[in-house]
Amino acid sequence: MKPLSGHWNGPSDKPASSTPASLRDHGTPGHGYAYRAGDPRISVIIPTLNEASTIEDCLGQFGCDPRGSSGATGWVEPGGRGDSGGSSGPAGQDGSIERESPGGTGSLEILVVDGGSEDGTPEIVRSCPWARLIEPGTRGRAVQMNAGAAASSGDVLLFLHADTRLPVRWRALVAESICVRGKAGGRFRFDIAHAKRIYRWIVGGTNFRSRFLGITYGDQAIYTTRKAFEALGGYPGIPVFEDSRFADLLKKAGGLDWIDEAVLTSARRWERRGPVRTLLLTWLLWLAYTLFIPPRFLARFYGVVR
Repeated sequence: MKPLSGHWNGPSDKPASSTPASLRDHGTPGHGYAYRAGDPRISVIIPTLNEASTIEDCLGQFGCDPRGSSGATGWVEPGGRGDSGGSSGPAGQDGSIERESPGGTGSLEILVVDGGSEDGTPEIVRSCPWARLIEPGTRGRAVQMNAGAAASSGDVLLFLHADTRLPVRWRALVAESICVRGKAGGRFRFDIAHAKRIYRWIVGGTNFRSRFLGITYGDQAIYTTRKAFEALGGYPGIPVFEDSRFADLLKKAGGLDWIDEAVLTSARRWERRGPVRTLLLTWLLWLAYTLFIPPRFLARFYGVVR
């Protein structure tokens, strides 16, 4: 899938595929843990604000067809028919199955929480039969993500930016993190959909910072159990770095896991100001945040990109 925004130049380390990630095999031999019936139900919560250029493709990775009929509950059922799940065909010679149902076992819930878009984002979401639109009436990622969590019913909550794509086996990886390693939550390795060397440096620095220093941002697709989320009181009500603070809270609540498969994020945030300026601004704002400069003051410089 190629997003409509025009800010995707292809991942640097992923082979191209015509099959959406969520429709491919999560348990191919040699891939380790396989998602299966009885694993936690997952609610994917996507905060949006004027994301008409990205939300259609974002929903597409879960098998949502915005041209389909509306009126769905938000739970993805196998093949959209409510049957028993599983793949619809045997594994091919390359190890992939012909077409796996988007929900696997009907255990995937998609919620888009819109902060008042004026570009048609809500209409696109309403046209997707497997997505549920939440409109809390207040913008702000923390507010929107908390509203999505309150409206969801999954055992595990995964918070996804509209310009970010999950890896092929993301459900199996999250289930393994929660069920096998017993973590309260975690995040994925980070990548940018741009091949220029400067972006490769940013990716390397970001992953070092996250994996070894524990500094985590929301474009790494943070996930958590509902129990841990509610115990922590949800995302802190601050306008910037709410994702980092929540990740810090997760560390203390039972460990913040690292999944060493990458989520792929559009380069648009770096292209807007330029990659070097954006990186320097982020570092300066983070330093100011650690020095207890009020987040509402820092939000003036951060800007709204997604």
